Amino acid sequence: MPKIVLALYTTLCLAACGDTCMKFVNTELRPQSFHFAMKEKHIEQVKVKVMSGKSKAGQEEMFKVIGFRDLYEAAEVGDTISKIAGETFVHLIKRDTTLAFKCYCNGEVVY
Repeated sequence: MPKIVLALYTTLCLAACGDTCMKFVNTELRPQSFHFAMKEKHIEQVKVKVMSGKSKAGQEEMFKVIGFRDLYEAAEVGDTISKIAGETFVHLIKRDTTLAFKCYCNGEVVY
C-alpha cells in the first residue's frame, strides 16, 4: 500500500510541475516580444538568471532566462537578444552570427 501511495504522489507532483512550466510558457513567455542590446547580465535571488539592456527606442528591457539551456552562458555584453511574440525561441545576435535557443519544459522542447 505505501508503494502505491508513493507512486501516486510522485505522479501527481510531476504532473503539477509540468503544468506550472507550461503555464509559464503560455502566459509569460509566449506573449513576450523584445529586441535589445544587452548591457548587463546577473543572477537574482533564487538563482534566476537575468539579462537586461536598452532597445533602439531607448526603453529598458529585461529578460528572465527560464527554460533556455546555455543562453545565459553564450550571451555577452553587447550582444542583441530578440524574441517575437507568439514564438518560444529566443535569438542571440552576435556580430558575426545569430543563434536560436529553444525553450525546454521538463526536458522537452516547447514549440
